[in-house]
Amino acid sequence: MAKIVMKNWVKRMIESHAQVVVELNKANEFLNNALNNKDVNKTTVANLALVVRDLKNLAKDYEVILSNENVEFTPDGEYYIKVAHIEENKNK
Repeated sequence: MAKIVMKNWVKRMIESHAQVVVELNKANEFLNNALNNKDVNKTTVANLALVVRDLKNLAKDYEVILSNENVEFTPDGEYYIKVAHIEENKNK
């Protein structure tokens, strides 16, 4: 099986996407807790909703960028590379 060599910046982009997804899950949890807590200020709930929206958009942006580099996502959220071998390994 051919060894897969990936561009360094693509690796960093995958790591950044993964971090955004983790933050999105945390923000969703905070938002759900805030919605169910009558003591939380409604402005705080609205701001959390904006954070969730922005994180979702950022995650989608990363997915589009990675798709352009032949990195795709499986339905369970795992990454896979469509090509068997990527020759280039320097940032350009």
